[in-house]
Amino acid sequence: MHGLVITFDAGVFSQEVMVRTLHRYTGPYFVELRTENDQWQVIISAKDSSPVDEAVAARFKNDLLDERLRDSVRAQTAGVTELLLSAALTHATRDDG
Repeated sequence: MHGLVITFDAGVFSQEVMVRTLHRYTGPYFVELRTENDQWQVIISAKDSSPVDEAVAARFKNDLLDERLRDSVRAQTAGVTELLLSAALTHATRDDG
């Protein structure tokens, strides 16, 4: 597959973060994720076979950092989220009758 190749340290970004970020690009691009020597290798190719602009790599890097931050916030607020969801479900199923 021809395309833009971007490499990242696998110890810095989890597979889940990589996949979530790649999913953002599946509209206009074909995406592929490989691992090699403790590195993530991201390959982005245009669906119309045109060259992929280097700006896409810069945008991907920003989106990857954004997704990593979102993952961190999710982990830090998981307990609160579970409590709120439990309270909402309890309230929704309560018989006020």
